[in-house]
Amino acid sequence: MTNKTTHTPGPWKIQDDPPQSPGHDRLNHMIWAKAGEGGMRLIARVHRWELDGEANARLIAAAPDLLAAARMARAALGELRGGPHEEPAILRELCAAIAEAEGVR
Repeated sequence: MTNKTTHTPGPWKIQDDPPQSPGHDRLNHMIWAKAGEGGMRLIARVHRWELDGEANARLIAAAPDLLAAARMARAALGELRGGPHEEPAILRELCAAIAEAEGVR
């Protein structure tokens, strides 16, 4: 049985949390999405002091757009394949990545 999950629609935006007290650094990169009328929903919190914290936060925030682009590429590559049994390796990889993002097993 296929179990497809859904995610909070994008866009997702990064906003650093406010300093805990004057003179202290911000601790986290916060990834937010719109929720309802004027509301915001916290998607993820990435610690700023982690070696790749900012890069990880950017990747997480880009996830909905990356998934949408991967779906478009899958459709375009599917139209380009040669015969009914030819499937380029890139298309298999793309389909596997999309399935993982969607929670499809």
